Amino acid sequence: MLQYVNEFFCSTDEKKSTLVIQFNQKEPSFTVDENGQDTVLDVINNVSSVIMDRDCAQALVNIITHVLEDDIESSIENKTDE
Repeated sequence: MLQYVNEFFCSTDEKKSTLVIQFNQKEPSFTVDENGQDTVLDVINNVSSVIMDRDCAQALVNIITHVLEDDIESSIENKTDE
């Protein structure tokens, strides 16, 4: 099941041997008080939290960078083909 996220936070321990990534979905919540006044608040829903060791975190960085670089190169190639 896919989950939409539009916010994330990262933190590490002091030795930087463990990384925690928390993925959130920030969404507006609308309320009306007894006087009819509208209020919009941001609600933050935690979608997932992931804990990984340094090696796994570095592998994640590498694969995301590789995928994004391939997407950038593909999009440049497609534009020059037009």
